[in-house]
Amino acid sequence: MKINIQKQVQGQIADASGHTDFVGTLDEAVATIFEGVQKSGKWAYINGTPFNFERFDDVERAEVYNALNAAEEPFFTLTGKLQGGAKTIVRTRSVRRPISQLTNRAATRAQLVVNISTRDGVQHIETIVSEFGKAKSRLQKVRAQVLDSVVAALR
Repeated sequence: MKINIQKQVQGQIADASGHTDFVGTLDEAVATIFEGVQKSGKWAYINGTPFNFERFDDVERAEVYNALNAAEEPFFTLTGKLQGGAKTIVRTRSVRRPISQLTNRAATRAQLVVNISTRDGVQHIETIVSEFGKAKSRLQKVRAQVLDSVVAALR
């Protein structure tokens, strides 16, 4: 008989009257996080890092699960507002499919793309910035965060 043992996750769910403590399995934590974000409009912090949901799909569900599972002492916070005076959420992630599949929606278009290719034995690194809809000026305003996120993604 095989026993499925999951890590225990701790969490806090903040509301107007204070907070509720959570202790449960990885699966229960992921379900609680998704419910809090989707139904109550909460902000999610996974192991102290803001997690910005976009699609609420199986890919994001796996990202939350994996982030909690990778931590020695997994913890999440759900709150009704950004914590610590955060002005910008920078999300860095690696995916195993073309970026165009993630961003090919009416609401979101890629603003910055780095393409690496080899032609005639020479490596080409092409950085493409969109000028559409003032994307370039919006990127310039958060240049330091963009550069930090790129460095973090390549670690």
